[in-house]
Amino acid sequence: MSKHPLLIAALLILAAYLALAATSTVWGTDEPRFSGAAVNMVRSGNYLYATFNGEVRAYKPIMIYWLMSVPVRLFGPTAFACRFWSPVGAALACLLTGLIGRRLFDERTGLMAMVCLALSPLMIQCGAAATVDAVLLAVIVGAMLTFVAALQRGPSVGHYALLLVLTAAALLLKGPAGLLVPVFIIPPTWWLLRRQTPLRFSYLVWVEVMLLLGVGVFLVWALPANRATAGVVLHQGISEHVVGRALHPMEGHGTYSVTMLPYYLLAVLAAFFPWTLYLPGAISATLGRRLGSPLVRALLIGWTIPVLGLLTVVATKLPHYALPVWPALALAVAAMCQAASRGELAPRDEAWLRRGVWFMAPIGVLLAVGLAVWPWLMPTTAIRLPAALIAVVFLAMTILAVRYHRRGSHTRAFGTLAVGMALFFALATGVMAPALEQYKIGPAFGRLPAIQSLPRDIPMAASGYRRSELVFSLDRGNIEMLMGAPAVDAWVQQPQPGLLFISDRALRKLEERLGPQGMKVVAAVEGLDFEEARWVKVLAVQRPGHPPTAPASPAAPTSPPAPAAPPAPPGAG
Repeated sequence: MSKHPLLIAALLILAAYLALAATSTVWGTDEPRFSGAAVNMVRSGNYLYATFNGEVRAYKPIMIYWLMSVPVRLFGPTAFACRFWSPVGAALACLLTGLIGRRLFDERTGLMAMVCLALSPLMIQCGAAATVDAVLLAVIVGAMLTFVAALQRGPSVGHYALLLVLTAAALLLKGPAGLLVPVFIIPPTWWLLRRQTPLRFSYLVWVEVMLLLGVGVFLVWALPANRATAGVVLHQGISEHVVGRALHPMEGHGTYSVTMLPYYLLAVLAAFFPWTLYLPGAISATLGRRLGSPLVRALLIGWTIPVLGLLTVVATKLPHYALPVWPALALAVAAMCQAASRGELAPRDEAWLRRGVWFMAPIGVLLAVGLAVWPWLMPTTAIRLPAALIAVVFLAMTILAVRYHRRGSHTRAFGTLAVGMALFFALATGVMAPALEQYKIGPAFGRLPAIQSLPRDIPMAASGYRRSELVFSLDRGNIEMLMGAPAVDAWVQQPQPGLLFISDRALRKLEERLGPQGMKVVAAVEGLDFEEARWVKVLAVQRPGHPPTAPASPAAPTSPPAPAAPPAPPGAG
């Protein structure tokens, strides 16, 4: 075995995540906004605050845009450049988790924890996306490693200095998320260990002093940025993003219903698949004081329960909010697998370990069935084979792992899960992500000559398909997002030239209200609306009264014969 297995594993993880980040254009809502804001920062030279689509973007602090600006300058305004730091953050988070595992257990356990973390669906999603989550996770795990070192050897001046730097970095990355370690993890863990640790209460005092100093560093940026934006930075970043999300479900994510209380338990079952096979046994052994030392048990409890409890009472709920507890879950799974292989568990723990099948197997079967069926519900022929291959991988992995698990061959079960998830990662990188590209609407418009030939200063708007990916993919300035029929009608009736991106359904409703209006179709693209998981046709139309700059048929708009545009569904137009 290599002398540096954890480092080698981290480098392999980095290479795999960089490959995944390079296989596709931006997705969804958040990636285009982060990416577009970083590109705007480089082009404008304004490094004080971020902007996107003509507006100040202060829902996240400034540091992630500073980081993204470096690869954007080196590689250009591409999705890969904007994603670059997420694979780096994912690999660092895995490495630091492995180092914690080596400190608390042994090197093999640390390596297994790295595998669990790197090959979990939520980590794969965040680790290859142009967002802040993977980088923030690396900072949080770094702070936890610093805390573990203090628990084992006592604090030092260097310990406090590092904690200050990491706290300030977390605050500059995601604002209040920087409070997780010094407020919601360290104090509960210390309280659980108060009679068994050399750390006195004064240690907590100094931790909070470092927190206050970190807030001071944050304000060094925030106050000037807030003045420059006439109060927008603190209003968006604190009033809307923190207080607003805590008290009210935002953008449809969450509800006041008590049915949402187990949201994050369900999120763990789905997003930490397939390692949930070991979680019931790990929870039983941890709460029963049979997994690891008192320090280990206190750390696992203090790292997970306060954070998940806090997220549960916050009104807005999204799976990636729970990512900071993923390293703790990975450590618990790795330790559980090792303890089970050595026969160190109590009968109660072994019973709960067997019951892990109840939580993992149904998710594996549902994922396999969903992947096999879903591509056939829409005209997405290019992804049917890749989805079927991944479905076979999930089904075979689930069956084999359950089989080994029931026989008590926990090392083989773990290895089966690792191989299965690695195959999934490879198929997602090499086959599925490239196949999905042809169904992306924004990038398809960005490649069309009919759009590229239009004047760069032509006003643009969107209705019926108001997606941020249009702004980033077209890279032609701001796009006005029209909300409601009155706004669309007013825009269409303006005398100046303009280009409107509108779904065919929204266009039909517009013509029912106002009549044809002489609008000219410049281009049409059919593809997947990934946010709503539906097939949609989007048209690019010019405002009436102005001749089109590209051939089009007003009576029967069709997709231009450009290879970049997605294929039309069978039987379409």
